[in-house]
Amino acid sequence: MKSLINFIKDHGLKVTPQRVAMIKTIKANGHINIDDLYKNIKDEFPAISLATLYKNIIQFIEKGLIREIAIPNHKTQYELKYSEHAHFICKKCNLVRDLKFGDEVELKLNISIENIENISINIYGDCCKNI
Repeated sequence: MKSLINFIKDHGLKVTPQRVAMIKTIKANGHINIDDLYKNIKDEFPAISLATLYKNIIQFIEKGLIREIAIPNHKTQYELKYSEHAHFICKKCNLVRDLKFGDEVELKLNISIENIENISINIYGDCCKNI
């Protein structure tokens, strides 16, 4: 719990029990949409509203705590922003898996790495074929 509190403080936000619960839930789920986040913390904080969640999500994104994963025709999902990685998104079951960049991956851009704020790579396929 202490590391979650420090994680929030280190990004310049006031620590509240609701924010800690949100970050804890996002961390536990890996990837989560706003509706599932709401369902997960509603029991602990019955007075919390979707508007409050959205407000905090926006602040978390602006401060660099979390990132959005946009999935066409589905609700945006959120994850903790801990390292740059790609996502494999199953087009059948909508499962989102992290794909880490190995040392052998090299990006060839005509842009200085210091000018890059965010990398977003989504790879779509069907993970259900292996089931």
